[in-house]
Amino acid sequence: MNETETEQIALEPAHTLLEAPKKRVPFWVGIFILAILTLIFVSIAYLLREIQTTKEVPVEQNIAVEIPSPYNDLSLEAKSIVVWDVANQKILFAKNENDVLPLASLTKVMATLVATDLIPGYTTIIIEKDFLNAEGDSGLLLNEKWSFKDLSKFSLTVSSNDGMRAIASVAGAVLSSTSGTDEYETGRNAFIARMNKKAEQLGLTTMSFKNETGLDVNEALGGAHGSAYDMARLFEYTMSSYPDVIESTREVSFKVSSLSKFSHNATNTNPYVSAIPGIIASKTGFTDLSGGNLVIAFNPELKRPIIISVLGSSYEGRFTDTLKLVDATLDLIKREDR
Repeated sequence: MNETETEQIALEPAHTLLEAPKKRVPFWVGIFILAILTLIFVSIAYLLREIQTTKEVPVEQNIAVEIPSPYNDLSLEAKSIVVWDVANQKILFAKNENDVLPLASLTKVMATLVATDLIPGYTTIIIEKDFLNAEGDSGLLLNEKWSFKDLSKFSLTVSSNDGMRAIASVAGAVLSSTSGTDEYETGRNAFIARMNKKAEQLGLTTMSFKNETGLDVNEALGGAHGSAYDMARLFEYTMSSYPDVIESTREVSFKVSSLSKFSHNATNTNPYVSAIPGIIASKTGFTDLSGGNLVIAFNPELKRPIIISVLGSSYEGRFTDTLKLVDATLDLIKREDR
């Protein structure tokens, strides 16, 4: 080895001799890092898009939309009206429901209740001449014998004034402990006083009675007065406490025989009872002073009795008013069920 070669070996850099071999990063590590970075980028982009969408789309608000009542647009003739929901004890519709107006033959409902309190259904009532002097002719015969139960059903359904006068006179005679034709007027007056007392007991403060039929006393004075609301309440009381008293008034017609074996056809004074779904009871009234009155009770759905009381309409208007109110009530209940 010559001097030059020795020099070259001696002068070789020290770091070259001490350098460690280089390590290469595995391929899968790079892929993993790239995936993480991609996931972070995508997440940030998604969040930015959601923030932008939230800004652009308004928050939905719960706005209550008031649905018009089906009663609002009805054209009705009656001066006073109430639609009474018995099950829920609330008024569904009303118009001057507390105004005091002539009741006409709606009075017969109270008269029948009072008579039912005083005499049993099998009581015999003989038709006296004086009884037949009442306005109208419902086909009762002089000296004809009736049971109170059958005569009251007949008189309510056909709105018989002579039948109701017979009932009031006989029941009143029992009340005042009098008997005989000459004493029937005394008994009748006692009976009318009991009708007023019954109204007071039931809290029907607008009701007052001057006779048992509701016939006008004169051109200026009705035979009985009350409000549509109190009449609805009286109907409710009758339905709950004396259901048998008014059940015949839902029939279009029926035949009944007196104890004297005379057959009578009882045709309802409300010709529209069959047009009312679930009809429970009906009572009409009409005089010159009262105009057309009508109270009905019906079940638009199971165990949901509704009473419609109409006062001060016209003769035919009481029926058309009531049918409109029935349809509106059915519409209201359908809306409730949705």
